[in-house]
Amino acid sequence: MKKKMHKFVPYLVGTCLLTMVACGSDDDDNGSGSRPQEQQETIGTYKATLAPIPLNTSVAGNPTGTLDVVIEGDEFKATMNMQGVPGNVVHAQHITVGSSCPTETNDVNNDNYVDVIEGVPNYGLILIPLDGDLEDQDDGSNGFPRANSAGTYSWSKTASLSRMIADLQDADVDLEDGLTKLNGSELNLAGKVVIVHGVNSNSNLPDTVATIDDFRSHQSLPIACGVIERVEEEDGGTTGDTTTGETTGETTGETTTGETTGETTTGETTGETTTGETTGATTGETNGGTTITPTTTTATNG
Repeated sequence: MKKKMHKFVPYLVGTCLLTMVACGSDDDDNGSGSRPQEQQETIGTYKATLAPIPLNTSVAGNPTGTLDVVIEGDEFKATMNMQGVPGNVVHAQHITVGSSCPTETNDVNNDNYVDVIEGVPNYGLILIPLDGDLEDQDDGSNGFPRANSAGTYSWSKTASLSRMIADLQDADVDLEDGLTKLNGSELNLAGKVVIVHGVNSNSNLPDTVATIDDFRSHQSLPIACGVIERVEEEDGGTTGDTTTGETTGETTGETTTGETTGETTTGETTGETTTGETTGATTGETNGGTTITPTTTTATNG
Protein backbone atom coordinates (compact mmCIF):
# COMPACT_ATOMS: atom_id res chain seq x y z
CA MET A 1 0.00 0.00 0.00
CA LYS A 2 1.94 2.97 -1.33
CA LYS A 3 1.02 6.40 -0.05
CA LYS A 4 2.38 9.89 -0.35
CA MET A 5 3.45 11.45 2.91
CA HIS A 6 1.23 14.50 2.39
CA LYS A 7 -1.85 12.29 2.85
CA PHE A 8 -0.69 11.68 6.39
CA VAL A 9 0.24 15.27 7.31
CA PRO A 10 -2.92 15.91 9.43
CA TYR A 11 -2.39 12.58 11.19
CA LEU A 12 1.32 13.29 11.75
CA VAL A 13 0.73 16.80 13.06
CA GLY A 14 -1.84 15.57 15.56
CA THR A 15 0.23 12.66 16.82
CA CYS A 16 3.37 14.77 16.99
CA LEU A 17 1.64 17.26 19.24
CA LEU A 18 0.31 14.51 21.45
CA THR A 19 3.67 12.78 21.81
CA MET A 20 5.73 15.99 22.08
CA VAL A 21 7.65 15.17 18.89
CA ALA A 22 8.85 18.27 17.06
CA CYS A 23 8.17 17.14 13.49
CA GLY A 24 9.90 19.39 11.02
CA SER A 25 11.46 21.63 13.64
CA ASP A 26 14.45 21.82 15.91
CA ASP A 27 12.94 23.32 19.04
CA ASP A 28 16.26 23.59 20.86
CA ASP A 29 17.27 26.34 18.43
CA ASN A 30 15.44 29.61 17.93
CA GLY A 31 17.66 30.67 15.03
CA SER A 32 19.42 33.37 17.01
CA GLY A 33 23.12 33.71 17.74
CA SER A 34 26.15 33.51 15.53
CA ARG A 35 26.63 30.53 13.26
CA PRO A 36 30.24 29.81 14.30
CA GLN A 37 29.22 29.66 17.96
CA GLU A 38 26.35 27.30 17.22
CA GLN A 39 28.57 25.05 15.12
CA GLN A 40 31.05 25.04 17.99
CA GLU A 41 28.30 23.65 20.21
CA THR A 42 27.57 20.97 17.58
CA ILE A 43 31.19 19.80 17.51
CA GLY A 44 31.70 16.58 19.45
CA THR A 45 31.20 12.82 19.40
CA TYR A 46 27.79 11.13 19.26
CA LYS A 47 26.64 7.52 19.48
CA ALA A 48 23.45 5.51 19.13
CA THR A 49 22.92 1.84 19.96
CA LEU A 50 20.31 0.27 17.70
CA ALA A 51 17.89 -2.45 18.80
CA PRO A 52 15.18 -4.37 16.92
CA ILE A 53 11.76 -2.79 16.46
CA PRO A 54 9.13 -4.92 18.21
CA LEU A 55 6.72 -6.96 16.06
CA ASN A 56 8.89 -6.55 12.95
CA THR A 57 11.38 -9.18 14.16
CA SER A 58 9.18 -11.84 12.60
CA VAL A 59 10.55 -10.81 9.19
CA ALA A 60 13.61 -8.74 10.18
CA GLY A 61 15.30 -11.13 12.61
CA ASN A 62 17.30 -9.57 15.44
CA PRO A 63 19.13 -6.58 13.96
CA THR A 64 21.48 -4.65 16.25
CA GLY A 65 24.28 -2.18 15.72
CA THR A 66 25.72 1.26 16.33
CA LEU A 67 25.88 4.69 14.76
CA ASP A 68 28.95 6.79 15.54
CA VAL A 69 29.19 10.44 14.53
CA VAL A 70 32.29 12.59 15.00
CA ILE A 71 32.03 16.32 14.26
CA GLU A 72 35.37 18.12 14.39
CA GLY A 73 35.97 21.49 12.81
CA ASP A 74 34.05 21.45 9.52
CA GLU A 75 34.16 17.65 9.21
CA PHE A 76 31.09 15.49 9.80
CA LYS A 77 31.85 11.75 9.82
CA ALA A 78 29.15 9.11 10.31
CA THR A 79 29.77 5.36 10.68
CA MET A 80 27.19 2.58 10.85
CA ASN A 81 27.99 -1.00 11.88
CA MET A 82 25.07 -3.44 11.77
CA GLN A 83 24.66 -7.15 12.35
CA GLY A 84 21.71 -9.53 12.30
CA VAL A 85 19.95 -7.63 9.49
CA PRO A 86 18.35 -9.43 6.52
CA GLY A 87 21.18 -10.49 4.23
CA ASN A 88 21.73 -9.35 0.64
CA VAL A 89 19.28 -6.48 1.17
CA VAL A 90 19.82 -2.74 0.63
CA HIS A 91 19.06 -0.99 3.91
CA ALA A 92 17.87 2.60 3.88
CA GLN A 93 19.06 4.43 7.00
CA HIS A 94 18.19 7.88 8.30
CA ILE A 95 18.67 10.34 11.14
CA THR A 96 15.22 11.66 12.02
CA VAL A 97 13.92 14.57 14.10
CA GLY A 98 11.87 12.54 16.60
CA SER A 99 12.94 11.54 20.08
CA SER A 100 12.07 7.86 20.65
CA CYS A 101 11.74 4.46 19.02
CA PRO A 102 8.37 2.87 18.22
CA THR A 103 6.87 0.09 20.32
CA GLU A 104 4.04 -2.43 19.88
CA THR A 105 1.54 0.33 20.62
CA ASN A 106 2.43 1.99 17.31
CA ASP A 107 0.66 -0.83 15.47
CA VAL A 108 -2.58 1.11 15.25
CA ASN A 109 -4.14 -1.09 12.54
CA ASN A 110 -3.38 -4.30 14.49
CA ASP A 111 -1.72 -6.15 11.62
CA ASN A 112 1.22 -7.19 13.85
CA TYR A 113 3.68 -4.90 12.08
CA VAL A 114 4.92 -1.37 12.78
CA ASP A 115 5.17 0.15 9.32
CA VAL A 116 7.05 3.28 8.32
CA ILE A 117 3.98 5.52 8.71
CA GLU A 118 3.02 4.13 12.11
CA GLY A 119 6.50 4.79 13.46
CA VAL A 120 6.57 8.49 12.56
CA PRO A 121 4.89 9.73 15.78
CA ASN A 122 7.97 8.47 17.64
CA TYR A 123 10.93 8.90 15.32
CA GLY A 124 9.60 11.80 13.24
CA LEU A 125 10.42 12.87 9.71
CA ILE A 126 13.77 12.34 7.98
CA LEU A 127 16.46 14.99 8.46
CA ILE A 128 19.66 13.29 7.24
CA PRO A 129 19.57 10.31 4.85
CA LEU A 130 22.70 8.29 5.61
CA ASP A 131 23.41 7.53 1.98
CA GLY A 132 26.15 8.21 -0.55
CA ASP A 133 26.10 12.01 -0.27
CA LEU A 134 25.55 13.54 3.16
CA GLU A 135 25.69 17.04 1.71
CA ASP A 136 22.57 16.48 -0.44
CA GLN A 137 19.40 15.62 1.45
CA ASP A 138 17.54 14.73 -1.75
CA ASP A 139 20.10 12.20 -2.96
CA GLY A 140 17.77 9.42 -1.83
CA SER A 141 18.78 5.79 -2.13
CA ASN A 142 22.08 6.50 -3.91
CA GLY A 143 24.63 4.92 -1.61
CA PHE A 144 22.53 3.11 0.97
CA PRO A 145 24.50 0.05 2.14
CA ARG A 146 23.77 -3.54 1.16
CA ALA A 147 24.22 -6.23 3.79
CA ASN A 148 26.30 -9.29 2.98
CA SER A 149 24.92 -12.81 3.02
CA ALA A 150 25.73 -13.11 6.74
CA GLY A 151 23.52 -10.12 7.54
CA THR A 152 26.20 -7.57 8.44
CA TYR A 153 27.39 -4.30 6.94
CA SER A 154 29.70 -1.41 7.72
CA TRP A 155 29.16 2.02 6.20
CA SER A 156 31.04 5.29 6.68
CA LYS A 157 30.86 8.71 5.01
CA THR A 158 32.48 12.10 5.61
CA ALA A 159 31.06 15.49 4.66
CA SER A 160 31.52 19.21 5.18
CA LEU A 161 29.43 20.32 8.15
CA SER A 162 28.86 23.80 6.74
CA ARG A 163 27.69 22.44 3.37
CA MET A 164 25.41 19.93 5.11
CA ILE A 165 23.75 22.66 7.18
CA ALA A 166 23.41 24.94 4.15
CA ASP A 167 21.61 22.17 2.27
CA LEU A 168 19.39 21.36 5.27
CA GLN A 169 18.37 25.03 5.45
CA ASP A 170 17.22 25.18 1.82
CA ALA A 171 13.53 25.57 1.09
CA ASP A 172 11.50 22.37 1.28
CA VAL A 173 10.40 22.03 -2.34
CA ASP A 174 8.56 18.70 -1.90
CA LEU A 175 6.08 18.63 0.94
CA GLU A 176 4.87 15.18 -0.13
CA ASP A 177 7.97 13.23 0.87
CA GLY A 178 9.14 12.12 4.30
CA LEU A 179 11.92 14.72 4.55
CA THR A 180 12.01 17.82 6.72
CA LYS A 181 14.37 20.79 6.86
CA LEU A 182 16.53 22.25 9.61
CA ASN A 183 15.17 25.19 11.59
CA GLY A 184 18.19 27.41 12.30
CA SER A 185 21.85 26.54 11.99
CA GLU A 186 22.33 24.29 15.03
CA LEU A 187 22.21 20.58 14.17
CA ASN A 188 21.52 19.32 17.72
CA LEU A 189 22.07 15.60 17.07
CA ALA A 190 21.67 14.60 20.71
CA GLY A 191 18.19 13.19 21.29
CA LYS A 192 17.44 12.55 17.63
CA VAL A 193 16.81 9.05 16.26
CA VAL A 194 18.49 6.77 13.74
CA ILE A 195 16.37 4.26 11.81
CA VAL A 196 17.32 1.31 9.58
CA HIS A 197 14.80 -0.10 7.08
CA GLY A 198 14.45 -3.08 4.78
CA VAL A 199 13.58 -6.79 4.73
CA ASN A 200 13.67 -9.46 2.04
CA SER A 201 11.26 -9.05 -0.85
CA ASN A 202 9.80 -12.50 -0.16
CA SER A 203 8.68 -11.53 3.34
CA ASN A 204 5.00 -11.67 2.29
CA LEU A 205 3.93 -8.57 4.18
CA PRO A 206 0.17 -7.97 4.26
CA ASP A 207 -1.34 -5.16 2.20
CA THR A 208 -2.07 -3.26 5.41
CA VAL A 209 1.67 -2.54 5.85
CA ALA A 210 1.90 1.01 4.49
CA THR A 211 4.82 2.53 2.63
CA ILE A 212 5.66 5.91 1.11
CA ASP A 213 6.59 7.38 -2.24
CA ASP A 214 8.07 4.84 -4.67
CA PHE A 215 9.25 2.38 -2.04
CA ARG A 216 7.73 -1.03 -1.67
CA SER A 217 6.62 -2.03 1.80
CA HIS A 218 9.49 -4.47 2.31
CA GLN A 219 11.98 -1.69 1.49
CA SER A 220 10.57 0.87 3.92
CA LEU A 221 9.65 -1.38 6.85
CA PRO A 222 11.66 -0.12 9.87
CA ILE A 223 13.73 -2.86 11.47
CA ALA A 224 16.13 -1.21 13.96
CA CYS A 225 16.16 2.01 15.92
CA GLY A 226 18.30 3.95 18.41
CA VAL A 227 18.37 7.35 20.11
CA ILE A 228 21.52 9.44 19.59
CA GLU A 229 23.48 10.54 22.65
CA ARG A 230 26.41 12.91 23.01
CA VAL A 231 29.55 11.10 24.22
CA GLU A 232 31.50 12.97 26.89
CA GLU A 233 35.27 13.13 26.47
CA GLU A 234 36.88 11.04 29.20
CA ASP A 235 40.34 9.86 28.20
CA GLY A 236 41.94 12.37 25.84
CA GLY A 237 42.60 15.32 28.15
CA THR A 238 43.45 13.27 31.20
CA THR A 239 45.95 11.04 29.45
CA GLY A 240 47.71 13.97 27.82
CA ASP A 241 48.23 15.86 31.09
CA THR A 242 49.71 12.95 33.04
CA THR A 243 52.16 11.48 30.57
CA THR A 244 54.77 9.08 31.91
CA GLY A 245 57.53 10.74 29.93
CA GLU A 246 57.33 14.07 31.77
CA THR A 247 57.21 12.52 35.25
CA THR A 248 60.11 10.14 34.69
CA GLY A 249 62.30 12.76 33.07
CA GLU A 250 62.02 15.28 35.90
CA THR A 251 62.51 12.76 38.70
CA THR A 252 65.53 11.06 37.17
CA GLY A 253 67.26 14.33 36.33
CA GLU A 254 67.11 15.74 39.85
CA THR A 255 68.22 12.58 41.66
CA THR A 256 71.07 11.43 39.43
CA THR A 257 73.44 8.76 40.72
CA GLY A 258 76.53 10.73 39.74
CA GLU A 259 75.90 13.69 42.05
CA THR A 260 74.93 11.56 45.02
CA THR A 261 77.94 9.26 44.78
CA GLY A 262 80.44 12.07 44.28
CA GLU A 263 79.38 14.07 47.33
CA THR A 264 78.86 11.17 49.69
CA THR A 265 81.77 8.77 49.20
CA THR A 266 84.84 10.92 48.42
CA GLY A 267 85.10 13.02 51.59
CA GLU A 268 84.41 10.34 54.15
CA THR A 269 86.54 7.60 52.60
CA THR A 270 89.75 9.54 51.76
CA GLY A 271 89.83 12.09 54.59
CA GLU A 272 90.51 10.39 57.94
CA THR A 273 89.86 13.05 60.62
CA THR A 274 90.10 16.46 59.00
CA THR A 275 87.00 17.23 57.00
CA GLY A 276 87.63 20.69 55.51
CA GLU A 277 90.95 20.40 53.69
CA THR A 278 90.69 16.71 52.96
CA THR A 279 87.21 16.95 51.44
CA GLY A 280 88.06 20.01 49.39
CA ALA A 281 91.30 18.70 47.95
CA THR A 282 90.13 15.18 47.36
CA THR A 283 86.81 16.11 45.88
CA GLY A 284 88.17 18.76 43.58
CA GLU A 285 91.03 16.70 42.26
CA THR A 286 88.99 13.55 41.94
CA ASN A 287 86.29 15.35 39.94
CA GLY A 288 89.01 16.82 37.76
CA GLY A 289 90.36 13.41 36.95
CA THR A 290 93.53 13.31 39.26
CA THR A 291 93.89 11.75 42.73
CA ILE A 292 96.84 12.90 44.91
CA THR A 293 96.27 11.01 48.14
CA PRO A 294 99.86 10.99 49.55
CA THR A 295 100.25 14.81 49.36
CA THR A 296 96.87 15.44 50.95
CA THR A 297 97.45 12.95 53.78
CA THR A 298 100.97 14.32 54.68
CA ALA A 299 99.80 17.90 54.90
CA THR A 300 96.90 16.90 57.08
CA ASN A 301 98.89 14.77 59.58
CA GLY A 302 101.64 17.37 59.87
